[in-house]
Amino acid sequence: VDPAALQDVLDARGAAAVAGDGATFLRTVSSRSSVDLDQQRVLAGNLAEVGFSRWSYALGEPVADDDPIAQRLQRRLGGQAEIRRVDLAYRIGGYDVRTVESERMVAFVQDDGAWRVGADIDTGAFRSIWDVAPVTASRTPDALVLSASTTIDGAALSRVADAAVDSVSGFWGRDWDRKVVVVVPA
Repeated sequence: VDPAALQDVLDARGAAAVAGDGATFLRTVSSRSSVDLDQQRVLAGNLAEVGFSRWSYALGEPVADDDPIAQRLQRRLGGQAEIRRVDLAYRIGGYDVRTVESERMVAFVQDDGAWRVGADIDTGAFRSIWDVAPVTASRTPDALVLSASTTIDGAALSRVADAAVDSVSGFWGRDWDRKVVVVVPA
């Protein structure tokens, strides 16, 4: 397996994520597993909804064949997957002042002679909300609410968070980022 070919797929995904281009993002995805394809559709929509100023991957080492997650992915994808650890670095545009890093496990498969992503799994202790369910984003100048809930008014909550930024600044002063991201699970 040529690592440069796998990195090219990751680079295309990253560029599409930053551009909010779900169609291009999905062209990097294999159709071998409907479960993974559906999850990647949700992720593509969420990336566009959230708005990232950075989303980049660095290809890591192959995952050992005896890794239980790798074994499940191999069964699900037909046993021909190249499974790698991948480092993801991202920033939410206008809100993150530092890059957030997380490790993922990515299964690559060949479709019609081209490498594609068969599965992309967040391996951290906590999954990001955009990996789990469709998300709506509500923005104010100082707050971003990312909500997977269908019962909570994200716009109202973002106004409350915006007012909280002013309250905190009144207490601590204005020498801080003054940006808040609120995550509302389903």
